[in-house]
Amino acid sequence: MMKIRKSLLLLLLFSRVVTAADFNNGRADVKINITATIVAPVCTILGENNESPLFINFDNVDFSEVENGTAYKDIQLKYNCTGSSVPANKVMNLYLYPTKYGVYTQVGNNVLRTSKNGLGISLTKSNANLDLNKWIPFGSNELQGSFILRASLITPNKLLLTEGSFDSTVAILMSYL
Repeated sequence: MMKIRKSLLLLLLFSRVVTAADFNNGRADVKINITATIVAPVCTILGENNESPLFINFDNVDFSEVENGTAYKDIQLKYNCTGSSVPANKVMNLYLYPTKYGVYTQVGNNVLRTSKNGLGISLTKSNANLDLNKWIPFGSNELQGSFILRASLITPNKLLLTEGSFDSTVAILMSYL
């Protein structure tokens, strides 16, 4: 009786092995989990001479230049984005983030506040105002290129202007959105 039990047990075990091998046709199964993150090209922005950060010096500016709109500096910026091609259905966007004094809202959404009361810096590209704190379609489909950003000194009221130095800062971001 004991011999029959052992024989049945061996037969049962052997039939399981044969069934498993038949089920997989003699192949082994393994699961492979694949993960990745798709990212847009990362862009760097530099000045005309590859400098970063940029320092724009207006030097000495006459009151009348601020009043009549002739106090400005053109800033040549270059950008270079990683990757082999522009992402499909994406457009380069520009974001201007005031980092020190904020937006001079009394004058407009495109004007940086400065350290001097009554003085702001308007930012434009191709004569179009560039709003701050907002993604702006840049329209480029190139991974590298350059553009000119114009910084103009403005005042809402010439009576607010006083002599003295001033400063302001803005961070510029570029991304394909």
